[in-house]
Amino acid sequence: MQRRQRVTAIITATIGLILVLYGLFRNRMLSYVFEQKTERLTTAYNLQVAADRLKFRGIRTLDISNLVVLNSHADTLAQVGAARIKLGLLHLLVLKVNPLAIELKDSWFNLNTLLERNSIQNKEAITAEANKQEKFNLLPIYKVIKGTFGLSTAKINIDNLTISYIDSLHYETATVTSWNYKNSRFSASVATQHGDRRGSFELAGESSKSRNSFRVWVYGRSFQVEIPFIEALTGVGVYLDSAKLDFRAGELHGNLMALNIETMAKNISMEGSRIAPYPMNIDSASLKLDIKLKPSEICLDSTSTLSLNRLSTSFKSCYTLDKSPTLTLKFKTATTRWQDLVESLPSGLFTHIAGMKLRGTFSYTLKARVNPESPDSLVIEPLLSSSGFGISSFGQTNFYALNDTFTHRVYKDGRWIRNIRVSSDNPEFTPLNHISPFLKWAIITSEDGNFYTHGGFDLDGIRYALACNIRERRFARGGSTITQQLIKNLYLNQEKNIARKAEEMLMVWIIENTAAVSKDRMLEIYLNIIEWGPDVYGIAEAASYYFNKKPNELTLQESLFLAYIVPRPTKFKYLFDDQDRLKPFLYQNFTDVASKMLMRGYITENDFQAIDSTALQLPLHGRALELIAVEPDLADSAQLVEVE
Repeated sequence: MQRRQRVTAIITATIGLILVLYGLFRNRMLSYVFEQKTERLTTAYNLQVAADRLKFRGIRTLDISNLVVLNSHADTLAQVGAARIKLGLLHLLVLKVNPLAIELKDSWFNLNTLLERNSIQNKEAITAEANKQEKFNLLPIYKVIKGTFGLSTAKINIDNLTISYIDSLHYETATVTSWNYKNSRFSASVATQHGDRRGSFELAGESSKSRNSFRVWVYGRSFQVEIPFIEALTGVGVYLDSAKLDFRAGELHGNLMALNIETMAKNISMEGSRIAPYPMNIDSASLKLDIKLKPSEICLDSTSTLSLNRLSTSFKSCYTLDKSPTLTLKFKTATTRWQDLVESLPSGLFTHIAGMKLRGTFSYTLKARVNPESPDSLVIEPLLSSSGFGISSFGQTNFYALNDTFTHRVYKDGRWIRNIRVSSDNPEFTPLNHISPFLKWAIITSEDGNFYTHGGFDLDGIRYALACNIRERRFARGGSTITQQLIKNLYLNQEKNIARKAEEMLMVWIIENTAAVSKDRMLEIYLNIIEWGPDVYGIAEAASYYFNKKPNELTLQESLFLAYIVPRPTKFKYLFDDQDRLKPFLYQNFTDVASKMLMRGYITENDFQAIDSTALQLPLHGRALELIAVEPDLADSAQLVEVE
């Protein structure tokens, strides 16, 4: 009994001594720990952290004032005006941090500075080790998720936390005027400013540490919510009535994570030239992501889905680092009514498709694989299965009208240029059988070698264009067939955006698969409306402008020249040297195209043999002679265009 009392007394005395020592030296310990942590941040990420006041208030409440985080350029990344953190005493005695309550006031975060590449620089040793192992470093993700759920047991109150994105083009802020979190539930009010626009929205949600999950609702009071910073980061503004986000970490380990994310939104508007020239409106959309993270791969499981109004698709994607980096993608729709597709398209766009009444069903599957370090390894396998397709009625645009006479309105850079009458009563209109076969086959060989055999799309051309875009990391090539170019010229604007490309592909598929317009008629219209030079439209004007000839009089060399300038009609003058001779690189292009024409039986051996160095002496006899100018820098920059 006495021994037990002595042990109890010793333990009590020890705890008392620890408490006394802690009470005497807690602020010194705090300063030491703070210095150690900030030194690590400076070494690892080149960040400077300082605070005007950092001390304990009582035994376990930490007070901080004017905490500032600077990057290597002395730009302020974050600032906390005042913070009060109540810590768990038992955890504190064993040097662990377990916040029980957090209060933040007048805080500020500079988002665009945080996102700059040079703001946070990992140590070279860490980067070198990661490259050596060829593994994904999942530890930072694990720590963020684990730390977030670790805070879910604390009571949190935030007043006036402002996140800003300010640069030469944007002035945008989102201020959390109040955030209250207690008993695993939270609510917040957010005020936003984007240039001259002001708005606000509400947040509500709940979390569970035991299930590693949280749920967030976003909604506006009486108007649409602008999601902050999306436009600044992506160039696309997003507005919606309400949204919900569910997050759950099914597995959470340092080297294995299974994350489930589900989100849905209603009455969505999107604006941005990257996706469409006009606002895009969607009634409802949902996204489900089942993510698996391993050191050797990051995958979206096949249970991932995307729904847009009445359309739904599943997809799977993996990025693997085993022997060489490989990205795979599989995209699949269920059997869907064609009419559901039409009625699910975002309103305000797809004006030539909207209002159509279609019959039948379809399903679509796309498989793709590529090594990003070797874009030419790209493999794409699309499969569209359609059953009972038919057009019950057209909407705004009747594609069968292309078989009759019509007027084509030419626009350039959004400005009307002129009208072209596609009709035999137009003396400049040239029927296909009155155009030189050399010109016809030179255009097909250069622009779309499989024009007469494909269904509107050339898979090899698409694959080649995508590989070029991956290699150059920009939209460098389009891979468009003659059918696609014709549809773009007749009905769509020239801007490169997702909505225009999607509408173009739908229109091309409908025209080709209903045989609404024959291939010969499409080529005839194409040759009579495309641009061939400065204010030169149609083959009749082109033959006269360059060679003072009629379209049926064009030679093989002249046809090869006209085919070459189709993608660059206003820059023909830079193809000539100071002696009015074509530059030497064009000889290689002419022989490449002509050899393919010979192989396909479009020309004879004698025709091909005529393409020798004398082709560079191609004489111009039309008005084009007046515009030939010698500008070496621009001319030398011209690149030989490969042909299909």
